[in-house]
Amino acid sequence: MMAGSTQQQKELTAKVQELQVACAELSSLPSGRTAYQKRGAIFFLTDTSTLKEKKQEELTRLSATHAK
Repeated sequence: MMAGSTQQQKELTAKVQELQVACAELSSLPSGRTAYQKRGAIFFLTDTSTLKEKKQEELTRLSATHAK
């Protein structure tokens, strides 16, 4: 039973790290740049500040779950 929990914790940690990297990369882009955001199976161009906000919200939500 503990092995499943450990695996789930590792996956959650990996996702948190992935989101941290994505936020850092989006922060390094110059203002006015656009980036692709995947929605379903399709990629859409979006403003980097909007995309960073969404990633930051997801990171905050996952970090709260991870801390439990």
